[in-house]
Amino acid sequence: MRAITTETNVYTWGELSDAAKEHAAQIINQDHFWQADVIASLEVFAGQFGVEVKSWSYGPWGHADIETDATPSHFRGLTLAQARTLPEYPTGYCMDCTLRDVFLREFEKSGNAHVAFIKAMDAGIREARADWENQYTEERMADVCEANGYEFTEEGALT
Repeated sequence: MRAITTETNVYTWGELSDAAKEHAAQIINQDHFWQADVIASLEVFAGQFGVEVKSWSYGPWGHADIETDATPSHFRGLTLAQARTLPEYPTGYCMDCTLRDVFLREFEKSGNAHVAFIKAMDAGIREARADWENQYTEERMADVCEANGYEFTEEGALT
């Protein structure tokens, strides 16, 4: 048997070339870091009204869609006073606050809880898309790589 040993230079995020950073960002950002939290927040918010999230889809720099089984009957009889008693952070994820705040603001403005719900869910999924886009920024990438101790090859592959 014969063994071959090779040496590989290892780089931190800040030491990579722009091309290597772009390659590394594509690898690291294949998924939204907080996707499970986003979906839990959307599902729990919808569930407070007996609504089910049927499908969702979002990506960086692109679409942001969510489909539920919400109908006006899910909100019949709901008052603004009752809506104000919704928990602020039922999952503990920051999107909980966005969903509740948009819902309350739109419900107060329009008087229509169903419309307010649709606007809140749309705001939530768009917020998720924007956060995923933000994962690609230089500052965010530097923070993520430092916090996780990531090291790279010269080409930007994770070691």
